[in-house]
Amino acid sequence: MVGSESRSEYTAYGSVVNLAARLCEQAADTEILLSQPAASVVEDQFEIQLRGTISLKGIENPVEVFGVTVPHAH
Repeated sequence: MVGSESRSEYTAYGSVVNLAARLCEQAADTEILLSQPAASVVEDQFEIQLRGTISLKGIENPVEVFGVTVPHAH
């Protein structure tokens, strides 16, 4: 925890947060990229497509990356 008695700030860190940050860096403006574990959680709610396997900075092994198709609101 960082801060004082009147103000505290928290942050998340670790391998999952690092992976999420790297996927965000790779995504285009309107694109949502997911790792395989995240894609498996939402595959029943959204259309998921395998985008390939990529190497990401700070992550030892290549990662299977999936894209999410989000329906447009009318």
